Amino acid sequence: MRFGAPWPALRDSNLRLLLETAPKGFTPDWVRYEKGKGWQLKTEKPPIGSYDAIRVYLWVGMLHDGDKQKARLLQRFAPMAAQTTEQGVPPEKVNIATGKTSGQGQWGFSAAMLPFLQDDEARSVQRQRVAITIPARMPTTAQF
Repeated sequence: MRFGAPWPALRDSNLRLLLETAPKGFTPDWVRYEKGKGWQLKTEKPPIGSYDAIRVYLWVGMLHDGDKQKARLLQRFAPMAAQTTEQGVPPEKVNIATGKTSGQGQWGFSAAMLPFLQDDEARSVQRQRVAITIPARMPTTAQF
């Protein structure tokens, strides 16, 4: 064992969190844990995955290829990869309960998807979107 307690328990609970809160393959912005009930979507917030959730896909994509959790997580979140590939951009919002997507995520969503997308062509489309957008946002020396 490379790491001692509490890291294996934390890793395992993290995996459960990600898998159990994504019934349609999209991760929510917010959840809470209730003793005896497990992970629950926050009732005071709509069951949406959007700006707060996008970092989960980034994290999953950045896992080492040898990590035994990576393949399982990529499989669970395959609907996000499929939607991004089909639409050409990541969705801005996803209803976690239904899997219905809406809007187009801004270029930062595309940047977050780069490590996550496993298809070279899909990754290339997102990389191009980021490359086109970033220079337009960068100040020129005359603007300093």
